[in-house]
Amino acid sequence: MTLRYVSSILSKVVDCLAPSVTNMLSRGKEVTIGVFGYPEHIISEPLSPKELEEIIFKNCIPYDPIEAVLQQETIIFLGDFISSDYHNAVFDGMLRLRIGWIIQAMKNELSKMQRDQVLHELAPHEVKELVIQVLKDEDENRTPLNKRQLEGALNRVPPDFYSKVYTILDKAQGGISVRGKTIPKLPTVQELSATEKNFAIRVEEFLSNITMPEYRQMVVEMLMVISTIFERNPELQFGDCLNLDDLIQDAFTLRHQDELQQGEEVKTSKEENDKSFAVSDTNYVCHKTNSFYHLRPEGPRGSTSYMAKAAVNRLLKEGVHYDSRTCTIS
Repeated sequence: MTLRYVSSILSKVVDCLAPSVTNMLSRGKEVTIGVFGYPEHIISEPLSPKELEEIIFKNCIPYDPIEAVLQQETIIFLGDFISSDYHNAVFDGMLRLRIGWIIQAMKNELSKMQRDQVLHELAPHEVKELVIQVLKDEDENRTPLNKRQLEGALNRVPPDFYSKVYTILDKAQGGISVRGKTIPKLPTVQELSATEKNFAIRVEEFLSNITMPEYRQMVVEMLMVISTIFERNPELQFGDCLNLDDLIQDAFTLRHQDELQQGEEVKTSKEENDKSFAVSDTNYVCHKTNSFYHLRPEGPRGSTSYMAKAAVNRLLKEGVHYDSRTCTIS
């Protein structure tokens, strides 16, 4: 820890940093530099060592000096892994490699393992082992909350996720919104195609307003549920803006009502849910008081079931809107 701190203060930079970033960019990824919870700098094209040095120290030193060195180590390891035929498959579904968020995933993993050490105290080879451990995610005993924290921190999405979001956007007349940020239907679907990388980047920019990994993952799950509804009912569409926060809040409420009916211990109230969404980004995802984050997706009382009910209820509440492009007369 002392060595990393001194290296940060002295603005030490490893020699092979720029090639490591280029390795990730050449495989279609974007890289972001910045401490978790603070502003990030997006890298989408190769940079010189001097440019990288300025970005790292500008975005790390004011918030966590030690992380200026830890992020360099993580970049080196990621660059090595993505170049390896053995390891590069673990990057599937990860368009944007957010270094600060990956480090947060490593901190969560250490906490889950109940180790006394903190990440900054680990030797470089231990950090390397932890990086690959969180990327491979082979722990079968991971809880639903742990899983959401990990997938959200890695910004890993399911196959065909972006094309599914495109379909949803095309059926949401007012666009899609989350945490005060909106991706409009028009001109987005006119200018970009479903399989275009620029559209995937637009979606990642849209999701970047979410500050907690587990809530980001919850939003991804909700979008996948809505996609399934539209796949089975292609004639339906949302007449207004599709507010994902509202839908997830509705799913929380449905779960709470179920808890009351089943006589279970109620871990949260509707008033607490409403307050958590109304205050700040650090409060709206309080999994300690909300049992929804601990639900498995599958099953009649899984999170997917409540999300599907919330989405269908919202469609019915708006009044069913039909997509004339899919309605035919025979």
